[in-house]
Amino acid sequence: MKIAIAILIAIIGSSLAAPAKDSQILEENFIRDDFGQYSYNFLSGDGVARTEQGSFKTNEEGTGNILVQKGGYRYLLPGGELVEVNYVADENGFRVTGTHLPTPPPLPVV
Repeated sequence: MKIAIAILIAIIGSSLAAPAKDSQILEENFIRDDFGQYSYNFLSGDGVARTEQGSFKTNEEGTGNILVQKGGYRYLLPGGELVEVNYVADENGFRVTGTHLPTPPPLPVV
């Protein structure tokens, strides 16, 4: 279930970060090695940018691999506010931070 949610959020994030049809892509790179590790980024003329890296690490049992993805994207809202989102997806789930997301208040000292 966590993986399905992480994939759904990543797809939504990717669609938000995808350049508009009339925006020219100024830079785009995709590198992948024989082990499935990769690095991807793009920058469009309207300031939309996306970056992501993926690599594998061995699970705690040593019986398999876990894909670890780290990345982020940014775009401008119609009013000119910059939105930046960063995320990590691994064995602990999908964790995201962003300039537009609320942050919880600090925990009280006990």
